[in-house]
Amino acid sequence: MSNQEILNRAVEALNSNLHREKATVDYYGEIPYLTIMGKRFLCVVEPNLALGVMIDKIPDHYGPVDRDTRILFVTVNATPKMLELAKLPDVNVLDCAGNFNIQYQQKNGNIVLMLANKGEKAVEDTTAKAYPIFLDKGLKVIFYLLMDKRNVGRPYRKIMDATGVAIGTVKNVIDGMIYQQFVRVEKNKRFLTNTDRLLMLWATNYGLNLKPKLFQTRFAFRDEEKRRKWKHLELPEGMLWGGETAVALKDGFITPGEFTLYSDVPPATLMKTGAVVPDTDGEIAVYQKFWTGGDTDTVPAVLIYADLMDTANGRCIEAAQKIKENELEYLL
Repeated sequence: MSNQEILNRAVEALNSNLHREKATVDYYGEIPYLTIMGKRFLCVVEPNLALGVMIDKIPDHYGPVDRDTRILFVTVNATPKMLELAKLPDVNVLDCAGNFNIQYQQKNGNIVLMLANKGEKAVEDTTAKAYPIFLDKGLKVIFYLLMDKRNVGRPYRKIMDATGVAIGTVKNVIDGMIYQQFVRVEKNKRFLTNTDRLLMLWATNYGLNLKPKLFQTRFAFRDEEKRRKWKHLELPEGMLWGGETAVALKDGFITPGEFTLYSDVPPATLMKTGAVVPDTDGEIAVYQKFWTGGDTDTVPAVLIYADLMDTANGRCIEAAQKIKENELEYLL
């Protein structure tokens, strides 16, 4: 769908849920503004909206944003985490299915407009598409490319060996990336491009499509002392910390609420430490490691960023931005 079609469909879906005054759209040049109950929102239409886009500051070229105007992100399908993030002030989202979280907060903190709806069935975009690069195998290939920008120029067979993805699929993914302008070809050499946006889209789709399939089990710390001294836990070989725990080990920026592990050995191996017990509601989540290599106690920075963004938690998102600025600057 074109941006105009997305906006039209989303506003129609919104109005179907409004039983009194309907929302209207007007334009400043080519920039759309939506007015609901006298409150004005600048519409940022993103067909493939990513959490990172919602968090980054709005560029000036979107149009004039005065003190009485708020930002509304409009997309085809908003994920539950996007709707959760939109509970924060000045972050609003609306999709074509009629899922939305929209609020208008005054500068003194008073909320004068709050609209929410979720659970509507996702809209299928029937527009012809290139190879779906953000599905499971594509996410594994792109992860490898994001870890080192030089990897995109390697032979397909080398990429296949590094990712465990069939050589035909590797070619399809890279062809799809060329189509979507994430890879450019010059003199028969490939280069990553639009890497900042690629990182954000990868992180969003990793949390949506691949991470849930990698989940293995949960544990809890045996007692509060074991939990408090988690940094002293000697992980079995083949296990790595991710998410909040990885950040805590790196710079102590946050105290973990969720303990994330990636493993290529049986999860029960962790019980040999004597620090944990099986618990389906435990704070330690174990996921299958899906890449090769790793000679530290933490997963690669690209994956730490994605884990943090996947939480839709304010303090974790702030930590993700620090990871992005300090360890992923080569992608910016």
